[in-house]
Amino acid sequence: WLYRASHVVTQAELDAGGNIVNTATVTGTKARSDSDDAAVSITQTPALDVVKSNTGIEDTNDDGLHSAGDAIDYSFAVTNDGNVTLYNVSLTDNLLGAIPLSGLTDQDGDTVADDLAVGATATGTATEILSQAQIDAGAVSNLATGTGTPPSGAPTSDTASNTVPITQTPALDVVKSNTGIE
Repeated sequence: WLYRASHVVTQAELDAGGNIVNTATVTGTKARSDSDDAAVSITQTPALDVVKSNTGIEDTNDDGLHSAGDAIDYSFAVTNDGNVTLYNVSLTDNLLGAIPLSGLTDQDGDTVADDLAVGATATGTATEILSQAQIDAGAVSNLATGTGTPPSGAPTSDTASNTVPITQTPALDVVKSNTGIE
């Protein structure tokens, strides 16, 4: 006789890693019985995806030029696109520092400080105030790095870069005057 059964793997089993062990026992008449184990190995595949975007340069002083003091607003999205929960999820930017994330949730959908459930996306925003050195350079380039720790193994990370071109508007104003003939 051949019997078949199936088991739906749970997120807790994926996060635990190792093997799922199933034991089948057959008991017959006259006190006969037999059992056998089958083990299925679980492969944990942690993965993180970071997306970074900006709204362009905001002319904060309304002078019609890209100048020091103008701002660039950035948006970030960090998605757990692996098959295990990620813990201690963080996002940093080489110019903006640590980026606070909202929307971090565990597998039950509960808000947590730094966990990211499979398929969930956390978001953050930050603003860069342009310096004269950045205006002189003609562009602002920066790199955001998201990191998360799977239930076992080394942390996983992803990066997203962004370059915002700056329109340089050189201008020179010459004023000439004289005092007349002496």
